[in-house]
Amino acid sequence: MKKSIRLAVLTATSALALAAAGSAFAVYTPTLAISPGNLTAGGAGANTIKFTSSSADDATAKLTIYVPLGYTVNLSQAVGAKIGKVNAQIIAVALGGALLPLTGDIVVDDPAKYTAAPASVACAGATAHGAVWLLNLSVAGQTLAVPVYVDKTAGAEATFASMKLVTCLSSPNATIAQGGNSVGAKAVSVDFTFNGVLTNPATAGDNTWRALFTPYVTGGITTNAAGTIESRSIVRLPAALTFAASAGKVGGKVTEGSAGLAGLRVQIWAGPSAKKLAKLGTVKTKSDGSFS
Repeated sequence: MKKSIRLAVLTATSALALAAAGSAFAVYTPTLAISPGNLTAGGAGANTIKFTSSSADDATAKLTIYVPLGYTVNLSQAVGAKIGKVNAQIIAVALGGALLPLTGDIVVDDPAKYTAAPASVACAGATAHGAVWLLNLSVAGQTLAVPVYVDKTAGAEATFASMKLVTCLSSPNATIAQGGNSVGAKAVSVDFTFNGVLTNPATAGDNTWRALFTPYVTGGITTNAAGTIESRSIVRLPAALTFAASAGKVGGKVTEGSAGLAGLRVQIWAGPSAKKLAKLGTVKTKSDGSFS
């Protein structure tokens, strides 16, 4: 008996300060994580992009996510099409710091409506975008529509990314007249799940996603460019677990990218049905990712 089982890709995430001189006493440590729904080279499926920030961090003003070279981004959806879901958690500063969950759809909007940058924060500039996706988040009886600007990279950015996604968030300390919202939303986690948008690179290997996070000045409504940090998430494709069983023996191999994964603990379970399984044992993968 042989079968292939899809694995959840482990993303390696790191954060590094690009400049800290202007924010020596600030706290800002957001991270990026990527979870692909399809783990094959050249495969397409749902993809989740997630950013997480500590409740003690300064509020995020701007987020730029770079899609690695080799990925194909489908921008052909019609205006009004739903292309995914978004889940978020915010701290509602205006509601005593309550932690609120938000959910909503990701909807394609008309790029022609977004040729000028928001007045509250320099975000995408006055330009023609490849696409604009709206994150429609419902909270406290109102909908927060957060645009994500999708554009091809150019210049130095084109050497490591094919596309970039840019979004800006209002300051939790801003009034409505200053571009804020009634709940004083401060995002601590946001994950976007896109369907039918991304196609994986056709070749095996490591794919490095990058994100630049720019915070607001602590307690303020102006951006702190000196506090910008970068976080990276590495997706290794393809990823697979192959498994074979015969009388008295089981074995297989775990691979990610073009190499086997060594030192992983693999639990072996067996039984007449998925509800009636018994653990037979645990083994470690060898240097080439194989186990038996």
